[in-house]
Parts: sequence; C-alpha cells; structure tokens
Amino acid sequence: MGPTLELSDPFISAIVNAFDMLLGAEARLNHDLDTSKKNGKLKDVTGVVGFAGPSTAGSLAIRIPGETALTIYSAMIGTDHDELNHEVLDGIGELANIVAGSVKTGFSHHDVEINITLPSVIVGNDVRVAFLADSKVDALPFETDLGWIVMEVIYEAVGGD
Repeated sequence: MGPTLELSDPFISAIVNAFDMLLGAEARLNHDLDTSKKNGKLKDVTGVVGFAGPSTAGSLAIRIPGETALTIYSAMIGTDHDELNHEVLDGIGELANIVAGSVKTGFSHHDVEINITLPSVIVGNDVRVAFLADSKVDALPFETDLGWIVMEVIYEAVGGD
C-alpha cells in the first residue's frame, strides 16, 4: 500500500523543489526503486528533522548512500569532495533542514502549523529512526540525477479535535 497521499504531498514537493532549486537536479518519486543495494563502500548518511503540530508529530529522515551524499554536497558548493567529512555531513544536515522548512511552509498553506527541530545527521548503514509504537512510516524513494535517496516520514496523530 502506498503512503498517505494527504500527508505525503508537502514532503514530496519539498524534495522535488529542493533538488531543483538548490542542486539543479531532478528528483522523481519511484516506489519501484530498489534501495536495498549498496552503491559503494561509504556508509549511508541520514539527515533527520523532527516536526510537531497540533494534530501530528514525527520526524523526516532522508537516507542517502555515502557516494550520493558526496555528489549532492559537491553540487551544493560547486567543488568535488571524496570523503564524508564534517563539511559534507553539515551539508546533508542543511539539505534536511531546507526540506523540513519547505514542508512547514507547505503545511502552512493548508492552515496547519508545525514546528521543526534542528537537523541531526547519522552516519551508518541500516539506520532506523524509531518513534512511538502507534507511529506510521511512509517511505518515499526518489531517483535523482545525483543518485537515489529515501525519505522516511515517521508520524503519529496527537491531540484531539
């Protein structure tokens, strides 16, 4: 079963727009994309930003293979990089922050206010972002001109209307 379209739309738009405007690259949602295979020797880089509003709370986690993270960062700053150093990790954190800010703006256009946290960056393979037991997870795999990425949206309903 596919992700919840209503919640997913601002997240999908945020990735597509960030890749277009920030990186000059196309990002396409592709639920058939095989993200289980490693495409190199470097560890994955995952940028995580939490969000909370009156009716939902959760996190978005953007998982990027290490080689793709280098390519993305190189596109961000215009010079090549060949190691996952603190500058590259900061760049991936900033990408996650930009995406989360765009999600926040997308929700505000529908009169839904959310707050976002500062980004965190995790380096390692098979990283899982866990939330509470009642949380739902929508995995949104993207093929991009720079390599594949996966955004996981972990969320739960909060409060009561």
